[in-house]
Amino acid sequence: MKLTPLPPFLVLALFAWSLSSALSAQTPVSTSSTDSKFQQMEAIYEQQLRSRHIPILGDYLTELKKQLSRASDPEPYNAEIERIQGIITAGGIADLTDTVRALHPETAPQSRPETPESGKLKRAVTTLAPGFAQSILPVPEGSASPIAAEIGRMIWRLDHLPAGAYDFVLQYASLDAGQKVSLSLELGDQKVTNELTAKHATKDAKTFRLMRLGQLTLAETKFGATLTLTANTTLKPSLIVKSLVISPVKRSP
Repeated sequence: MKLTPLPPFLVLALFAWSLSSALSAQTPVSTSSTDSKFQQMEAIYEQQLRSRHIPILGDYLTELKKQLSRASDPEPYNAEIERIQGIITAGGIADLTDTVRALHPETAPQSRPETPESGKLKRAVTTLAPGFAQSILPVPEGSASPIAAEIGRMIWRLDHLPAGAYDFVLQYASLDAGQKVSLSLELGDQKVTNELTAKHATKDAKTFRLMRLGQLTLAETKFGATLTLTANTTLKPSLIVKSLVISPVKRSP
């Protein structure tokens, strides 16, 4: 006997509620100065997923048991019941990709393609926001995924950055218009420096400007490299950062 799969409306409900949770999660999470922002974001995301997935999985489990009582072949139902109970016991977070693939194998997302050879990786503009930083010093209060952050230092991890030349452009706002801010950007053994003076200051902390920090040239592709932006000192914030844009320099024809 063929097992009745998870009803499509439940899959859609799981997906919609999961997406909503990821965008609007506000539940505070215990953090320390050594926690990365990715870990904080993941903890919030998983906590919200559990609160929504477990009731849906529980309803599905109840329906499976009803069908089991009427089934002529109980084996597939028992196997599915055991699988769902295992998900609930493990924390109640369903893998939506696996579920969709099981329901619609002809249209479900396939496995991620293998990463191209390092020499063939396409260069593209990359925008780094505070919410994706591994760490921010001093540690900001409030949101674990700030749109803009007051920083002394901010560190990102780059999954990969193909070889070539890049301009680094900072989107910022001033904390103190009269304060001179020494900026440094470090990637591996390379470093660029710049300085914000009164002429670069914004009129207030809500008005943002762009500044080109400098250019770095990579002789080879970087994988898992650390990019560090420092503004004066880590002891107190000296600048509000909204984003750091990494823009490939066009090669000469």
